[in-house]
Amino acid sequence: RSTGYVCLSPVNGMLFCLALFAADRGHPELGQGLDGIEYWFWEDDVRGLRIVGARSDIWDSAFLVQALCEGPKTPAARRLLVGLCDWLPRAQLLRALADGAEHYRSPARGGWGFADEHHPWPVSDCTAEAIEALLRAHEEGFGGLPPARLLDAVRFILHRQNPDGGFGSYEPRRGSMVLKGFNPAEIYGNCMLEYSYTECTASCVRGLATARAHLGAAMPARLHKRVDRAIRDGVERLLASQDRDGGWAGFWGINYTYGTFFVVSALRAVGLAPSHPALTGARRYLLSRQRPDGGWGESYTGMLDGSDRPLPADEPSLVVQTAWAVLALQELDRRAEPVRRAIERGIDYLRARQQEDGSWPRERASGCFFNTAVLEYDLYRQVFPTWALARQLGPRPRPPA
Repeated sequence: RSTGYVCLSPVNGMLFCLALFAADRGHPELGQGLDGIEYWFWEDDVRGLRIVGARSDIWDSAFLVQALCEGPKTPAARRLLVGLCDWLPRAQLLRALADGAEHYRSPARGGWGFADEHHPWPVSDCTAEAIEALLRAHEEGFGGLPPARLLDAVRFILHRQNPDGGFGSYEPRRGSMVLKGFNPAEIYGNCMLEYSYTECTASCVRGLATARAHLGAAMPARLHKRVDRAIRDGVERLLASQDRDGGWAGFWGINYTYGTFFVVSALRAVGLAPSHPALTGARRYLLSRQRPDGGWGESYTGMLDGSDRPLPADEPSLVVQTAWAVLALQELDRRAEPVRRAIERGIDYLRARQQEDGSWPRERASGCFFNTAVLEYDLYRQVFPTWALARQLGPRPRPPA
């Protein structure tokens, strides 16, 4: 009911409908539940009708705003920024969920979801990236977010932090590992509990740091202390989870390239210098994984066992993963010759792969979830290469070391 029957995902919605049908074939909400599944239908002229596992309107839009903010403000870019900065604030959840506490829901007011304003399941990193996008756009003269609503977003993120300093996605972790044995969707792994995800933690650390800097004295003193502590604990969690090779494993994207991209950005946002051991480790990792063609490429098969597994040598690098690696390296010391050269080779690869209409070709999917499912984010191949190229044209100011 809290989602207008679209549920968290079509998987959840279908399972709920089956449960209602098993309990009472005439259940008054069964028809509404079946109608809600239609929210997940997707159709185009090429591949016809299908059901998506998720919609990513807010998620994609937040990254697109950040990419456009770092590039030239062409008429097309300005039109996009105006439209996106008008819509993103309207997608923020501004109400408390009815009976939320009674049904053990974490406070949801102030958050952004993964999909759109019709899908009130807000997420920690979606909220953090929306904050980053809107405040960055505000610096460029587009849109903005009233302080009261920014404070709501900050409080929402804080509610998602786990005791170990990391952040979950929809809520903090609850329950024990015993719950893994009750998984009704047996094809997915690690889907019964929240964890301290590398990407969520990194996005939340960066988003909280950006909000803290933007609000300044407008942030109440008690909340300021909570934010300071949350950032400190989040950074400690990120530093502790670094792989011995210098990278960070991802959970929602493939794989170490994805996780490392987020963490490097977060650590730079809180002021860690490129000479910090964690960032020199990240630099070492990224440089060691650049391929002969100038790009980067990991295989999804590494998600099955948590390993860093490169693509076969006879396959070309992937533009999305190349863009992630370049964006991370651009946050580091570009004056160092190995970093500068690696960035240039990555940029050359992105330019070579760009098609005549300005787009990049569809390649292997770069998203994943619950260890076994590969997810195609179709806009990733446009947004992240554009972002890397835009940053190369003119680097935005970095936080002081």
